[in-house]
Amino acid sequence: MIYRWAIHPACPTRLWLAALLSRWSMVYAIACFPYARLEGLGTLYNRYKGKRELIWATGSKIIIATLVAWVASLILLLAAWGWVHFMGSKLMGELGGLTGDVYGATAETTELLIYLTVFPLFGYWSWLFSAPWL
Repeated sequence: MIYRWAIHPACPTRLWLAALLSRWSMVYAIACFPYARLEGLGTLYNRYKGKRELIWATGSKIIIATLVAWVASLILLLAAWGWVHFMGSKLMGELGGLTGDVYGATAETTELLIYLTVFPLFGYWSWLFSAPWL
């Protein structure tokens, strides 16, 4: 995890958005796509899923991320949502649903996507990250 913080010293406080969004992406995948198997490690998460958990996760993510990254957090949320929805739809068609491994892959690839999105945004439009109250 240390290497992730050392990648770009100019915006270390903004990099935790990748971890936040990657965890949110798993909540979205679990709540919005069916599970492929009858048993497995992901069944525990899938058994207790619901729209309530998705609403709480999305609402708290928006509040926390907006306090730190302002407008950029909404752009990053849209990028994460688009990626997770694409990945979930594609794998649901191929596997008939998602599995625990897919949940983990969703989190990791979403985190990578956010890293690849944060750096150009911060480099060219750093004002997107400037919250007026900070």
